[in-house]
Amino acid sequence: MSKSHSTVSRTALPPKGCFTGIFTNEGLPDIQQITQFRDRSGGNFPLVMWYHAFAIGFDFPVDACRQVLQFGGTPFLRLEPWSWGGPDDDSFPLEAINAGMFDSRIRRFAGQSRAIEAPILMSFGHEMNVPFEKRWYPWGGNPLSYVAAFRRIVGLFREEGARHVEWVFATNEWDALRIPDYYPGREYVDWLGIDGFNFGDSQSWSSWRTFDQIFGPPHEQLVHLDPDLPILIAEFGCSESGGDKAEWIKDMLYRIPHAYPRIRAMVWFNIHKETDWQLDSSEKALHAFRTSLAQHNGHYL
Repeated sequence: MSKSHSTVSRTALPPKGCFTGIFTNEGLPDIQQITQFRDRSGGNFPLVMWYHAFAIGFDFPVDACRQVLQFGGTPFLRLEPWSWGGPDDDSFPLEAINAGMFDSRIRRFAGQSRAIEAPILMSFGHEMNVPFEKRWYPWGGNPLSYVAAFRRIVGLFREEGARHVEWVFATNEWDALRIPDYYPGREYVDWLGIDGFNFGDSQSWSSWRTFDQIFGPPHEQLVHLDPDLPILIAEFGCSESGGDKAEWIKDMLYRIPHAYPRIRAMVWFNIHKETDWQLDSSEKALHAFRTSLAQHNGHYL
């Protein structure tokens, strides 16, 4: 496997400021829906994220990427080696990936991605750092196997000439101290990522948390991992339950440029799932987002 660092120019990375990004629906991105929400919210959302489980197959979503590019955005795919079967799903185990059992299919996927002649962000097996006994994904809790699989996937893409892909090491904010154990190394990574949510009191086990409480500890770990790579909040959101979501949004948009300048992109998880994560869960929350973006004009792109 090639171990040379990607030579792709990060045309996805702005000279300064932070990309706003969005995830709006399960399945392929709905560009019409994103366009309508962009017009309502005042955000540009040049980073469009969605998930691609191995169970879907190994045909690269060329058409979806082209739609995102026509929208003026950058595609962000999150590769998931499973069949949505929970933490014990053994359909695409890391050990089998590392044994080369899926090499030909991954090579095909990588080769097809070359049809997109523009940068694509891609993560593999996100939120891997949750301890084995608490994990919600089958690839979690096994540092050695995870690192080997990440390196293998990246190596296969590079051998197939897919150097336009920018690789995201996408961790979870829980158990931040475990993050370094899973790091594949600078030669395999282009972005450092964090997933985190303010559940408020929407769950029996949760309570309201500030942006700093959620992202401060994992951000510190990532900064120590590499002094230069940009940081991406790969998915995040805030509940309406247990606090003031509008104020949380205002604080978040203020804190990033002032306290977290390494954060160069963020992706709002704009769906109703465990709770209502959507930016327009209330008019007050949406107004806070729209007015705060205007106040920080030039930083959020």
